[in-house]
Amino acid sequence: MGERELYQPLTKHDKLTVVLYRTGIVLTAILLSVMTIGLYSVTDLTDDRGIGVGFALLTVALYIAVGLSVMFIHLYVSRFHTFLKRLYYLSVAGLLSLIFISKGSMLALLIDAPYYSLMFLPLAGCLGFVTAKEAFCFRLNEG
Repeated sequence: MGERELYQPLTKHDKLTVVLYRTGIVLTAILLSVMTIGLYSVTDLTDDRGIGVGFALLTVALYIAVGLSVMFIHLYVSRFHTFLKRLYYLSVAGLLSLIFISKGSMLALLIDAPYYSLMFLPLAGCLGFVTAKEAFCFRLNEG
């Protein structure tokens, strides 16, 4: 994809990475929707009926989905891609530290100490970057 020729045909590798990138975007949207609906439909978040485990699993799946988008995004400026990958690694470090601090009960920790939710900011930065890239590439003003 680094050729100077305009409108060159996509290789099989390019097509595969585009599919993986878009799969990450779709999975991210689905997981965020499921997590939001799930958290708003539960009346008592402190009741431990597997809600915390489900939230943790969905959160890890969300990080994997965003990772798909980050790792397979087509950016032609390598500095941006390097920055985006480092931001994603920072977000994974934040997730691992959140899991370590919470000792397996991430949802309870976030309810008791909401400032820990700041550890999700690097992930939000990655999502914002992917959104801005899509808006720029497809000239979407609402992006």
